[in-house]
Amino acid sequence: MKYYELITTVMLKKDLFFDEINWRIGQLINQSIYFSKELRTIHKKNEFKYYVFSALTPIEKEKVYKNGNIYIFRIKSIDENILKGIKENFVNVKNNYFHIISKEISIYGEKYINNLYTLNAAICTKENIKDGYWKKGDDLDYLRERITKNIVRKYKNYYGELIELKSDFIEYIEILNRKPIVYKYKDTKILGNKFNLKVSTEENAQKLAFLASAVGILEKGTSLGAGYCIAK
Repeated sequence: MKYYELITTVMLKKDLFFDEINWRIGQLINQSIYFSKELRTIHKKNEFKYYVFSALTPIEKEKVYKNGNIYIFRIKSIDENILKGIKENFVNVKNNYFHIISKEISIYGEKYINNLYTLNAAICTKENIKDGYWKKGDDLDYLRERITKNIVRKYKNYYGELIELKSDFIEYIEILNRKPIVYKYKDTKILGNKFNLKVSTEENAQKLAFLASAVGILEKGTSLGAGYCIAK
């Protein structure tokens, strides 16, 4: 197994508040996808897209990313062609927020993973609750089940085989935020949480952990970069 990472350097054209950053990066990527007939066809299908993206770095402590400053964001995928298409078509994009300075693709091989840390808050929707999102204090078993089912489905859909686990994929969940983290998306606000996930050493669990490190966990990875992880 391998995954690919497109590192993109940009200059901001206007100030952006931190809760809007991920939405605007998602728009930029979608604009690039629009210029590829193949990627556009894939993107319109109601199925997993197999990429996820980070927020901007360096992090602005004052929570405002500033006009004229240089930042980096990363897109990760298990599908090299997706990143190649996005990279090639960035040159065609006219965007109100980002001027693209450089882009470069790196390749990473499979490795042993102890923990997955979500750098971008992960989004877990939940039925029959007031705002529709899992929050700290809600059922951890429900969260564990949703994370596991989501990544198992992604594995099956991409590799064409059902992966069977001999033990729990996630052994332990640490919630890293005190209150929900807010994403701005169009005219709504979406709530997420940051996690430290201790994953099993079992062989198939490790395959799922590697996939999660490449495509993120849970929902809205392609629109908001939600669930973007680093593996340790």
